[in-house]
Amino acid sequence: MEFQQQNPNSIRKSGNVQVESSSIQLIYLHLPSPSQLPPHHHTTRSLPPHLFPFLIPAFDAAKPNFSNILSTLKPNLVIYDFLQPWAAAAANEQDVESVMFLTTGADGISSAVHYFKNPNVEHSIQEAELKKYILQWFGGTENGVRNKDRFLECLERSSNMTVPVGPLVQECGNRKEDVHIMEWLGKKEPGSVVLVSFGSDLFISKEDMEEIAMGLELSKICFIWAVRFQGGYNMFYWKAFQRDLRRGV
Repeated sequence: MEFQQQNPNSIRKSGNVQVESSSIQLIYLHLPSPSQLPPHHHTTRSLPPHLFPFLIPAFDAAKPNFSNILSTLKPNLVIYDFLQPWAAAAANEQDVESVMFLTTGADGISSAVHYFKNPNVEHSIQEAELKKYILQWFGGTENGVRNKDRFLECLERSSNMTVPVGPLVQECGNRKEDVHIMEWLGKKEPGSVVLVSFGSDLFISKEDMEEIAMGLELSKICFIWAVRFQGGYNMFYWKAFQRDLRRGV
């Protein structure tokens, strides 16, 4: 099996997961590199928020390089992300089956599709805030194409199926941090701890961190909060008020 990734080094550093073997090979997908987007930022991993508008056009422009990879490898299947319809288009041009891969739950995706295709029909998205969030995000435009249209095109090009697997979570390893969290969690009653996580591509601002921390403190609920830091710039600030978050890790 061949695994296509624009930055294999970010996968090689993914921890205790064996990503290369006799059946898995990582191959560079070279992206055009505008001056605003140097090669080390050709991935969403630790990408500063202000560079996101440059990454999507770079991905879109990578279709010729991706087509050349397909011509060389001649794979049986292409698995692509939900904002990369060009990958499915390239596969279709070479008669290669393609499937859209989603780390979102089936309920959310089915509700979004139903809402987009039947906006005047009752659907499961009843909460006003959730509906507002979905419309706001999918209403965004990247490289002249609405996210909604990218998503629907990816869905339509998927070969008779879409795979919504839900969040991908690594098994707990033997790292000191993992052991500490599991020991702490093991002392809590079932269903008494809340997991706070906003995904792998979101960097929380200082103001948002303060609001979330205040809400967690006022809730008086034990919690585990997964926080990503952009190049470590929030680490000093985080450690400064972490002492006050007495019920979480």
